[in-house]
Amino acid sequence: MASRTDQFKAAKQEMQRAFEKAKEEENRQIKETDEAKEPSPWLRRVGCIPHLAGVDRKEVREFVEPVDEKEEPHLAIMCTAFEWLIQDAQHHAVRDVVGIHTLFEANKKEVEKETNMPFDSWMDITTIERYVEVWKQLLLFVFRAEDDEPEFRPPYVLTDAQQSAMQTVRDKIGASQEWKQEQEKSAEGEDRDEDEGFDDGGDDEGAEEGVEWAGEEVDEGFEDEMSEETKWMRQIQREVLRFCITLLDHALQDNEYQSPIISGLAVLMIKGDKGWHDAEDFTTKYSAVIKLVAARGGGVMTGKVVSSAFLWGDAEKKEHRQWTGPERGWGV
Repeated sequence: MASRTDQFKAAKQEMQRAFEKAKEEENRQIKETDEAKEPSPWLRRVGCIPHLAGVDRKEVREFVEPVDEKEEPHLAIMCTAFEWLIQDAQHHAVRDVVGIHTLFEANKKEVEKETNMPFDSWMDITTIERYVEVWKQLLLFVFRAEDDEPEFRPPYVLTDAQQSAMQTVRDKIGASQEWKQEQEKSAEGEDRDEDEGFDDGGDDEGAEEGVEWAGEEVDEGFEDEMSEETKWMRQIQREVLRFCITLLDHALQDNEYQSPIISGLAVLMIKGDKGWHDAEDFTTKYSAVIKLVAARGGGVMTGKVVSSAFLWGDAEKKEHRQWTGPERGWGV
């Protein structure tokens, strides 16, 4: 049996560990008072610290971490669909498809100011991968944050249209997964039937013919299955596009951080346990949002070309570009 002295030491050590843990958790909490002490005009300009006040840095950063296909298969499918979407947009946001007027509209840096250059959808592979990653982080942020309790996530506000579009994405991905599982079960059943009915007898010629015929059937079935899987992915892709459009169709009014996109950008501002990304490092993420939005403006939806006006046609949709445009200039 431990002596009183040993018990006292153990209790003291336990209290010390609990105190250090509580202090560590407190230090991870983003405090609004930090902004007053922050000499950086960049942080004061973007105003992300008040928006994230009270949020745990470590926990909120998990919302934008890369997706694990085994742990979050639905989100992995969504990310793949978004990658397909951008690939399609790049191929369709060209003059021969959408016309020169649409490309000029897509390349506007400010809502009411004309541009003298059309939008160019071409980007080198490194840039496009980096830009796509930013958008995937924003989408993952919204989906994961919505699955968490409101008190543990930034206080953005989803509109009814955004909630509906998000649920449609979830439903479409869920339906595709159910279809895939049914296909796998059906294939397993066919394999068992073939094994039970296998006959090692008969002449060699007949066996060779049977093998050749079965091989042809498997190939055709494989092609049909891939074709159906591609169709499912195209449907998911369209719903992801619709969801992205609803994210952009968000009136900022007196609080821009109610927008899930701008709230997600605030989370991406967090650097490590205490710091924040500076303007030079971070404004490339604004460029990613603007560039891919413009590309999607000349992209495809339901097999038909959508002009940039579909994304930026009214004042509400243009507000995101108005907000991110000036901030992007800080890093130039």
